[in-house]
Amino acid sequence: MAITFYTKKLGTPTSALSKLKQAIDKKEATTWKYVGDTFHYLPEQWRGAVKFKAALKEDSVTFLAQKGDLTGTKTYGDAYNYVHGRFLELLLGHAGPHGSIITQDTRK
Repeated sequence: MAITFYTKKLGTPTSALSKLKQAIDKKEATTWKYVGDTFHYLPEQWRGAVKFKAALKEDSVTFLAQKGDLTGTKTYGDAYNYVHGRFLELLLGHAGPHGSIITQDTRK
């Protein structure tokens, strides 16, 4: 899934990334971590299953889901649905009031 966040009210796509990273750094979003511009969900059940790589554009940030490492009985489809919901929650809670969000299912 691609999640595109249009950043008109924040000014730049970098500002949207900064908002998310600040929330994680300030422990306001304790179930996430980031490495560079890639965001990872931390709870054990879904850890590493899906990650979101940020791609900066002129007026937006697109977060592209990437398949990670799954262990146990969960499938990528299970993780895909659940972790996307949690990522949207992160985005809406910490940057959402400052822009518009569009999602697109890019699975084939």
